[in-house]
Amino acid sequence: AEEVMPAVNSAIGSQEAASLGEQTRTIFRSLGRSLDQARLPLSFDVLSSGLGLDFARIGYSSKNVFQLDFARDFWFGGLDESGDVRCFIHEEESAQSAEALAKRIVQEQGEELELIDSQPGWMLCRHRFLKTWFSVGYLELMVYGVENHADRSALEAAMVRLEDALAPSEEEGY
Repeated sequence: AEEVMPAVNSAIGSQEAASLGEQTRTIFRSLGRSLDQARLPLSFDVLSSGLGLDFARIGYSSKNVFQLDFARDFWFGGLDESGDVRCFIHEEESAQSAEALAKRIVQEQGEELELIDSQPGWMLCRHRFLKTWFSVGYLELMVYGVENHADRSALEAAMVRLEDALAPSEEEGY
């Protein structure tokens, strides 16, 4: 915060700059304490720590995920250089609601996605027009998947890697 203040003071260029600068420093200190005590969202932590994705490859969508108005609060991680192939993670309130959401995502996209395989815990789909692969799974409270992959085997490997990163440890749980 200290290195930001000279730029703030010079940009404002008024007599109130010093007072504003002190207020800004107070906000930064307060925010810093809050962030130190805050819990990162599990989905973000899985993408960042579990999969090792750089911050620049991680994104969040609060609503209208997959152009579905009921799909909200998803985290995304770019798995390739272009950012087209992405994994996604969402945390639900219960294991039952996670399963229901995963199934509803596939069901509601039935015009675009063809269900190729369904196993307990995950579904594999092929986009009817783009011919890319899409998979969605559920594990405990988590809904997760990979979208826009051209290679089915690589998508399945990414799903396993994602599931491993999501698997609750004995001491942490969800």
